[in-house]
Amino acid sequence: MKNKYLMAMVLCFCMLGANAQFYDDMEWPAGNCPAHWGGGPPFGCPPIGVGNAHSGVQYGYIPDDGTTDVVLDLGSKVAGEWGLKFWMFVPLGKEAYWNLQGEYPVGAGQWIVGNIYFNRDNTSPGVGEIDDTALGSVMFAFPHDEWFEIIINVDISSGINASTWQFYADGVEAVPAGTPFTNGSGTYPTSLGGVDFFSINSNNQLYIDTFDYINGFHTPSLGIDDVSAVVFSVVPNPVANFLRIHSQEDIISLKVYNIIGRQVMESNNSDIMDVSLLADGIYVIEVTTPKGIGLQKFIKK
Repeated sequence: MKNKYLMAMVLCFCMLGANAQFYDDMEWPAGNCPAHWGGGPPFGCPPIGVGNAHSGVQYGYIPDDGTTDVVLDLGSKVAGEWGLKFWMFVPLGKEAYWNLQGEYPVGAGQWIVGNIYFNRDNTSPGVGEIDDTALGSVMFAFPHDEWFEIIINVDISSGINASTWQFYADGVEAVPAGTPFTNGSGTYPTSLGGVDFFSINSNNQLYIDTFDYINGFHTPSLGIDDVSAVVFSVVPNPVANFLRIHSQEDIISLKVYNIIGRQVMESNNSDIMDVSLLADGIYVIEVTTPKGIGLQKFIKK
């Protein structure tokens, strides 16, 4: 596993700050996990692996046995502002799954925003999906074969029945702040209960590390892959037809590449591209301006 991201410089500050709920870099003896892991039978400690972790030397993993099921306790929060950040690694050719639970202990289960898939059924590499949100099914991009960051911010300051949330994957906002924390039917959860990591099938392979749960909100970490000479945005993302590029600099050219690096489109002196004929999937757009070149991922659906 290749960690392409900059390590946090002051991890101990995160652990000791007044807003910290817990920080877990999985550096504990196998089978002897902290109290925030568990939830009663059949739940328990996540399995532990050694080497190539995101931080330290150990990581948790959800294997391909179709039975492993572990729950991260988020404290059944019904008020306040809460932020969870952690790191994931999904090998190429594998998939992963987890969900957000509205109760802890889990009991019968209360899926707040449905299921959260990564490369669902091994048919959409690099594409994640949250399948039952207030916005409908939300798709997002993620990288295989490297660690990437997940951020979940939940605002319950006006009560659980008026709660909102925000979701980032690999530094990109997929669910904007202020989105109702409900399923597609508008049902609010009992609380912010926990995260249920489950081995969904025999192709499941998920590595997890560096959990940081705070009373407050997280912002994305700046990684090496995010550094660009040109700052620009693309909307909408995901896109079905026309992709618009917003840049403060004059755009000289636009190029689009597929996930294997082959150029599939090109345009000059334009801030819009018709991508309707592209196959569904993940692409990278390259923007060239007088100040240099910038890259950004987008999803065609």
